[in-house]
Amino acid sequence: ENDNVRILCLQHIVNVVSGNRDLFRSLAEDDDSTLHFLTVKLKENKSAENSLSSADACLRSVLSRFTVESNPEVRLLLARVLGEIGAINPRCVDNGSETEPCSYSEMGKRWLVENKPWKKAKARVLYELQLVTIHFVAALKAAPTPTDQHKIAFAIQEILKSLDSNASEKNEIDSEDEKKEMSPWLRDNLVKSEVLSVIEPYWTTIYKLTEGCKSKPPPFYADANSYYTWLAEWGRFMIERSHDNYRSRFRDLFYACRSAIRSEAGLGVLEFLLPVLVLDSLCFGEDVDRQTTVNELRGVLEKVYISSMDKLEVQKSVDCVFAVLKVLQCWAENEIEDSHKNQRGGTSSRGRSSTTSINLCESSDWPAEESVTVIEELQELVPFDLCAKAASRVGMHAQALRYLEMDVRRKEASKLFDGESMGDLPYHDKIVKNAGHIGWNRIDGMEIGLAHRLFGELNDKNAMSAMARCREELSTIDQIRERQSYGDWDGVLRLCELESQTRQNSEQNQLVLEGSQIMALIQLGHLDSALNQVRGIIGGISTKSNEECSMHDRKGILLPYAAEASWKLGQWGLLDELLQLSAANNLPDKSNVIQGPETDYNLALAKSILALKMNNKAATLEAIQEARESIIPPLSVVASEDYQRAYPYLLKLQCCREIEDAVCHTSLADQYRLNARGSLLDYDVSMDTISIRLTLSRIVACPEQEAFLWLSAGRKARKEGLFHLAENSLVHADAIYQRLNKEIGSEKDSEYISQIRIHTNEVRLQVAKLKHAIGESTEALRMIDCNEFHQLLLRRDAKDGTLTKALTKMQEENTIKSFARNALQATEWIVKSGLKSGSEAIARYEFLNQISPKWERSHFHFAVYLESILDSRIITLAAQKGINADVDDTRSTVIRLDPICQKYLFDAVKQYGEALRFSQKHVFQALPRLLTLWTDFTTIDIDDDNGISNQDGVNKLMSDIYKTIPAVSFYSVLPQLISRIGHSDEDTRTILCVILKRVLVKFPAQALWHLVWLRFSVHNDRRIQGEDIFKGAQKSLSRNESMKMHDLLEASKGLVSFLISLAKHVPKKQTQSNMTIECWEGTNLKDFIPPVQAALTVALHAVGKKGRPEPFPQYIPRIRAFCSVVQVMASKAKPKRLSAFVVAEGSKSIGIRGGKEKKPQPDDIGEMHFLVKTEAKGDLRKDARVQDLNTVINRLFANTAGSGRNIEKQYRSLNLRTFSVVCLSEECGIIEWVPSTNSFRNLVSSCYNPHANRYSARRRGKRGSNFSDVHLRASFIKSQEQYMKLGNLTAAAKMFDELLLKEYPPVFYWWFIHSFSDPHKWFEARTKFALSAAAWSAVGHVIGLGDRHSENILIDTTKGECVHVDFDCIFDKALFLPRPEVVPFRLTPNMVDGFGPTGADGTFSGGLQAAMTTLRDNRDVLLSVLEPFIRDPVIDWKRQRAPKKGAKEDNENKGTIEAKRSIRTIDERLKGMYNLRNPNHKKIKRDRAANEDDEIAKMLPLSIEGQVHKMISEATSHENLVQVYFGWMPWL
Repeated sequence: ENDNVRILCLQHIVNVVSGNRDLFRSLAEDDDSTLHFLTVKLKENKSAENSLSSADACLRSVLSRFTVESNPEVRLLLARVLGEIGAINPRCVDNGSETEPCSYSEMGKRWLVENKPWKKAKARVLYELQLVTIHFVAALKAAPTPTDQHKIAFAIQEILKSLDSNASEKNEIDSEDEKKEMSPWLRDNLVKSEVLSVIEPYWTTIYKLTEGCKSKPPPFYADANSYYTWLAEWGRFMIERSHDNYRSRFRDLFYACRSAIRSEAGLGVLEFLLPVLVLDSLCFGEDVDRQTTVNELRGVLEKVYISSMDKLEVQKSVDCVFAVLKVLQCWAENEIEDSHKNQRGGTSSRGRSSTTSINLCESSDWPAEESVTVIEELQELVPFDLCAKAASRVGMHAQALRYLEMDVRRKEASKLFDGESMGDLPYHDKIVKNAGHIGWNRIDGMEIGLAHRLFGELNDKNAMSAMARCREELSTIDQIRERQSYGDWDGVLRLCELESQTRQNSEQNQLVLEGSQIMALIQLGHLDSALNQVRGIIGGISTKSNEECSMHDRKGILLPYAAEASWKLGQWGLLDELLQLSAANNLPDKSNVIQGPETDYNLALAKSILALKMNNKAATLEAIQEARESIIPPLSVVASEDYQRAYPYLLKLQCCREIEDAVCHTSLADQYRLNARGSLLDYDVSMDTISIRLTLSRIVACPEQEAFLWLSAGRKARKEGLFHLAENSLVHADAIYQRLNKEIGSEKDSEYISQIRIHTNEVRLQVAKLKHAIGESTEALRMIDCNEFHQLLLRRDAKDGTLTKALTKMQEENTIKSFARNALQATEWIVKSGLKSGSEAIARYEFLNQISPKWERSHFHFAVYLESILDSRIITLAAQKGINADVDDTRSTVIRLDPICQKYLFDAVKQYGEALRFSQKHVFQALPRLLTLWTDFTTIDIDDDNGISNQDGVNKLMSDIYKTIPAVSFYSVLPQLISRIGHSDEDTRTILCVILKRVLVKFPAQALWHLVWLRFSVHNDRRIQGEDIFKGAQKSLSRNESMKMHDLLEASKGLVSFLISLAKHVPKKQTQSNMTIECWEGTNLKDFIPPVQAALTVALHAVGKKGRPEPFPQYIPRIRAFCSVVQVMASKAKPKRLSAFVVAEGSKSIGIRGGKEKKPQPDDIGEMHFLVKTEAKGDLRKDARVQDLNTVINRLFANTAGSGRNIEKQYRSLNLRTFSVVCLSEECGIIEWVPSTNSFRNLVSSCYNPHANRYSARRRGKRGSNFSDVHLRASFIKSQEQYMKLGNLTAAAKMFDELLLKEYPPVFYWWFIHSFSDPHKWFEARTKFALSAAAWSAVGHVIGLGDRHSENILIDTTKGECVHVDFDCIFDKALFLPRPEVVPFRLTPNMVDGFGPTGADGTFSGGLQAAMTTLRDNRDVLLSVLEPFIRDPVIDWKRQRAPKKGAKEDNENKGTIEAKRSIRTIDERLKGMYNLRNPNHKKIKRDRAANEDDEIAKMLPLSIEGQVHKMISEATSHENLVQVYFGWMPWL
């Protein structure tokens, strides 16, 4: 709490981080947090927290401190710490981590919500105890002077008297001369709170307070100059009024605290008491007191613009009012729901009591019902729309959006929830068949313009666009803001120019237009144009300060941009003149409204750069200090929000730090290496950093680095689809490199010359790629398909040594790599465009491999091309014979009979192997295809000697290849390897077993969990092979003297036997909820890696990239012992929930062998929970394979997050929450327990709409989620029978809407409101829910995942993230259930309600589009991974298709045919076809046009936008929802 202590700590942190920047970067990239492994973290053990990623933890701690820090020196040090850490990529920061409240104020708010003043008979005692043990202790430590300490001490003394009086049940304590001992009750509570040593001295003090003058009369906010002044004056006034009011219930408590609020150290005490003071005034005060309280609350919200306070002080005041309103609202809602629970089964009258009178004589308790009424009246007097506008003005955007949405919900509540006749529901009638509004939305009555701006400020571009589509005419200013948020600066420039030419604008709008136009020019690189535009607007830079106010405002906006353009251009004289003009006019003009720091920051940054250019160290450091100070206010506002919003300000702090480093270092070229931070930055926000480095490179005259920076920026911009910026950057790079090439002389060393030539060629290649991307394919190919390559290609077999000489020359000049890159890129374009094929393309690839034999990319693309030729030849030969090439037998027959196909296959396997030998970049594509080609070919029964020889050759080739591929790569495809362990060819089977042994030897602790089920297989041959693999691995480990791992594999058999016996155990009683077991008697459990996803999954950057020695997390907590008390779940299969006590890695604690462990030990850091179960009908290996697939998809999402060709990028990365599924045998398995989750149905059941009448049947979600509700079931069956019996689907859908959707309106929106009181966490949780639902929906539709009833979708209650479970119904199996599941995914009313006001449009549809884009762009990768899974002979993937009458299908080929059909279906979906066909479609009576539309959609591929729209339309279609079975609960 002490400022000096914090200053010393932060200074030390600055030094530590400054000296370990590389370490912080690696920690940011490698998040090995121990907390990721734990199901339950023991709060009393802090060792788990010590394993957090240091960069992540430090960053979040410093940011959270920003929100509560008021000392300027401390805040400046916090800014320095953030600058030293740098702008870590948002994808590397765990934004959803739950952290403890960082301030006593936050803890106080949480405590208040849970403890209403009328909660217990002696609620005042609870409040007094909370004050003395928490808030007074904090205030005492924070008191800066002895006088402040005495003020706090007096309050402690008075509260102790009251507490002891209540404990001894006396009305007053003994006189001061006869002061007794502290009561045991009070002492025990102080000891329990660990504050006895601090508080006890004040038990015997005899402080007396000299009462001063009375408080000033209201109003208080209008004249206050600081947040504390306002709150202290108002609080003092209310305490005095309460003390004079005998009806006040807490008057003595308030009066005892009167001295504490006179010190700024006691501000937390006053913030804690304020909600109770306000309610006390409203309930027990006179009319004038109630009116004064309401006026003061409204006054703060209404006078944001005219307040004399500093910006941050205004924000604190507004936030304080919101905190009071929030606490009061929670008290009222909780009281209503508690009363409802207590009155279940009884009868109650409709409506509520209208009385506001309070009986003050009958009871001393605080009246609950009357308090609720008073709070509801206050909500009417301080409406949500007023709160929303005030929050928006002070920069609290999430809070503003929350209030804005709640205002709309409040207005519609009576119509939708309270009325007897529901009428037409707006959100059910808004299913529109165009590309605009899709799904249900809740925007009627909303101020669209404000919502549009708020979503933009919160970086939700998709919701912002949805709001724009909801508005008939969006203003040009709002359109400009939307384009700015996308980074569409071309669009901004066009809108500004159009608006300037066609309309007359107000002064304020004109300023916005001019500022936006200049900003767009700068962002597009038109710096000279930006300067000319500024000159034209302000009439030249020599204009003096005797202009009108409007011109002064224009200078305040435009001069900072002009200064930025000047230093970027290196026009130092002009920059000096601009800065002098700015200083002469006292720019920028300050405002009380919190805005971005651009004006202050740009000018300060320009000053620092100019001072650095002039070699003025003192002036540079002074300007950097000024720049940091300008960033602190807005950063303080967004620091408590998501990291993405703080990210741009962190970039600015990093820029300040880099300039500061330049002052302290003599060699800028060494200091600003490109690989220092650039790889962690996204292009659109990293241009700040790149521009700084470019300028510093110019200052020190380092053209080589300047050119390389331009080249890197151009490459990055091209990949992001920002082609104009890429062109500008590459032009600058090319100009510098051309100049450097001309200046090369004899004094330059060969390495320098080589690097310049390499980079010159790289610029040419990047320009060619840019031209190809914008459609200039011919020009792009001409630039890189050089004549030299064609000449060498023609003479590669010549014996005159031409090729050798040319290659030798390129090697000497170190340009052979650039030559090969150009040639390969040209070859890929040629093949893709069909300019050359067959032997010509093969010749080019072979020549590339000849000149660059160790280049992975060349081998990989050659292999892909060879495989495409193989497939084409098979299709051609099969067509000639009139047979279907999609059937495996046909494919095998063609390959068996055609030697050319066998050659292509052999060559493809060889090239894939060569690619994997030299690099693992394409491992997830190359290795699955390699294994599939190899194992499929050796399965074919070939009779001729040539074919047998080819099979032997492939096996021989694989026996050589596998030795060159790292074991970690094979670990990533273990499921595919295991699936072919029963291969028909003995040589292939032997090689597979050798590979599995190698992986088990290399990673025994992890791989054993994947392989162990083979040892317990119900099939004898698999069991024998499993034993052979484990015994062989143990022998190898023994030879390598790795006896610990040898013993681990030996002990694993006993551990798995223990788990299988537990899974198969049948409790004696069906109702038994738990059982006691004996702990496992085997070796130390800590030797095993726990079977959780985080421990068994290879790190994203471990496979496919060089330089990481360890592919798994370095620090994995270990299981000390299993808990002997096992919970038996209630389902039919009786799965068991097994808990394990966990210690940190390296701990010496051990469990009890054969004994009983029921409680954690002191060294335990937490618990891991597992579900051990037996599957009677399903197969857990399906779940395991789907989790493996999801892991691959997560890698794709991670690689494409925040990037792409679209301007509207998905800033929040997509992710599928996965968990470990370990098969112990074909029948048993152990599943990782997903912590902090609850089913979607249970959460909906817990929801209620607080704005609906408390007695309305529609107020609560429990009614619509009750399976046993007879009326609910009857209504659904009645609706479904219209279709099932009468065949009238339209009538069924209409009845479904009337009887269910309108009768059970959605309430899931309110779960987020009630679960996340903090507005920023609320918004992030809802966004995460929408995006995770979108990701699962995309993946689920592609792979045909069904049975998505409300119990199979879980929600993480701490983050809002969706988690899907139970993957037995996959590959469209749900279409063939008795009640087919004809929707592509679950998108029911409550799910849509949870997405917010835009419904399925906005965040969800944007996330779905981003997910489908990733999946479709990586179609080859997904098919490469999926095909081995689907064709896995170990698992029965077959769907339940009813055979046609009279049809005889070969059982042996049925699985193959189904696998092919599934692959084809998935391939079509990845191409954009909607092929989800209802098996009962012929029974449906629909109009002809609708049927034709469905058929066309199944035949023609759609764009990504069209496919997403179709999927959402089908998922929300009432006609589809009414067809599913009752347990699916389609109305929920």
